[in-house]
Amino acid sequence: MAVKDLAGVFVAANRAFRRAADLADDRVTALTNTDLFDDEAARTLTVSEQLAVLAGHPVACDVKVSWTGRVRTWRAVCTPWRDDNRWQGVLVTGTLAARSDDAGRRLETLATSVGELAHKFNNALTTVVGLTDWHLVAGEPEPALRTDLEKIRDAASAAERTAREIQQLTRGAAEGLVMQPSAATAAVETAAQPLHGAPGAACVLVVDDQADVRSSLSVMLRTLGYDVRAVGSGTAALDCLQRERVALVLSDLAMPGMDGLELAARLDALESTVPLILLSGWTGSQGVPPLPPGVTRMIGKPIRMAQLREAVSALVPPRA
Repeated sequence: MAVKDLAGVFVAANRAFRRAADLADDRVTALTNTDLFDDEAARTLTVSEQLAVLAGHPVACDVKVSWTGRVRTWRAVCTPWRDDNRWQGVLVTGTLAARSDDAGRRLETLATSVGELAHKFNNALTTVVGLTDWHLVAGEPEPALRTDLEKIRDAASAAERTAREIQQLTRGAAEGLVMQPSAATAAVETAAQPLHGAPGAACVLVVDDQADVRSSLSVMLRTLGYDVRAVGSGTAALDCLQRERVALVLSDLAMPGMDGLELAARLDALESTVPLILLSGWTGSQGVPPLPPGVTRMIGKPIRMAQLREAVSALVPPRA
């Protein structure tokens, strides 16, 4: 384990790291990746550290080292850390693999990291596109402001296309290794009472761990004529469904803890008649995979207001 500052300089390292890298105690600080690795490994680790800080979550990578006298793969995990509400550096942990020929794992790590970054990027675009659409449709902006909003929407659409191209490129480079949505396999707990829909109700339950996304989706749905409940996790969604009459669940696919697939599996096991739409930031060129049990539809992010109206109204009519 080693600690680095935001400039990529080693601040401290534990005994295991110093032994593996053959470092004396007085040589731990003031070193960079180029002092310990060859050019390719140093670049790989540096990019992973920068991605970790940019994304705000751990990023894994594999680098080849010869610390033990023969080339082996060091599987590193770069975890950003903050103090005083600011990013301060990166914690690097890792283990030496038994063999160095691990190209498949490196591609899988890259694909997973890109997918996670694309998810965060599409969450941001969902907020931008959603609120811009709302102001254009319901806000009645002045002509000059309308022009600016249309430019913002066009720019967001261009950013969305770029994100799709990156996803497709990653799929092509690591075909068969990218994690695709599949039926949830987690054990499902049985509740005392099954969850049933609310005929005639126009209440939509929004489930997303990102507050900005929940807010923008809620604004759009209310404008379209729906009552909205918004929660930040799958667990909170199940609690809400036990207490309130909900006509439709609109849930993000990738969430920490209980994700959208596990939520769908639990609703299916509880014999719920509430339809569930999943939103996913990962669609790409391969199209939408077969829907798992409990999922009515899957839609790519960012979602437009017209697209949201079409998807939701097909299942639940708005209030008169």
